[in-house]
Amino acid sequence: MPRVPTPEVVEAAATESTAPEGGEASETRVATRRRPRNTRRRASGPRSEVSVEPGPTPAPTEASTAEQASGGPEAPGVSLALRGHSRSDAGRTSPRLSPSFRTPTPRPSPRDDGVIRTPQDAGFRRAKGGRWIYRNPNPKAAWTAELLPDGRVHFSDPPLTPCRRGPCWLNQKKDLLAKTWDMRLKRATSFARANISRQLAALQQDLLAIWRSHRPPHRRRILIFERWDECEETIAVDLGDFSDGARSQIDELRANAGTRARAQIIEFIVTLIPEHSDERYTEAELLAMNKRRQSTERFDPYRSR
Repeated sequence: MPRVPTPEVVEAAATESTAPEGGEASETRVATRRRPRNTRRRASGPRSEVSVEPGPTPAPTEASTAEQASGGPEAPGVSLALRGHSRSDAGRTSPRLSPSFRTPTPRPSPRDDGVIRTPQDAGFRRAKGGRWIYRNPNPKAAWTAELLPDGRVHFSDPPLTPCRRGPCWLNQKKDLLAKTWDMRLKRATSFARANISRQLAALQQDLLAIWRSHRPPHRRRILIFERWDECEETIAVDLGDFSDGARSQIDELRANAGTRARAQIIEFIVTLIPEHSDERYTEAELLAMNKRRQSTERFDPYRSR
């Protein structure tokens, strides 16, 4: 089928560069328009006509949606004066944000839940020497309280107190102890665990001192057995004022301390007094020791591992 020129092409072809005789050619520019892609040519009759059919509306893409939501070129009210004499349109109505955008809800701070976790939460402040001191805010009842490392509290009243019978401001002091109970209990258990670790380290030195002494070997073996049998009582766990209200935690700490101490003593015996050595525990000694032991566990270092 022969190609039929469009009116724009015919118009552009009719315009030519004209030059007078003996002079330079003067060029005449003609603005031509490109034919849209979705047009169809029809050649009916002597004149060519172009009919344009509307195409389908393109679906919005994620890029265009994000551009409008973020205040892109198509979103009014968000342009800024960046160069030249540009003006900011901040006074106009801002574009509507996407439904998926939500302002995060502020979460309450752990300090706002009313739970006392640290001495600062209860009003204690650091003093000289690293001590924690609480000062009653009421000037008419200027008593102080010191928080000890093991969780106990020591109260001090001013020199001149109006109380003649019993301690002063007893109800206020009880309130301080009640609201700091959980915090002080955690402090007491941490202090007890550190104390247990120190006693276990001292136990190792005690065993070495016994075995390196000038006592007879039989006597030295008896002393080491007594340390093993007294483990639960030797590793003291004292929680002070919490003894009545935290019995389960005290029992757990004591049991764990005794288990660790006995395991340490058995390791010491196996290492320095092995079964094949001349200074080992004999069967007769083990039998006699188990008859008079206080512990429910049987003392048998060479078969306990």
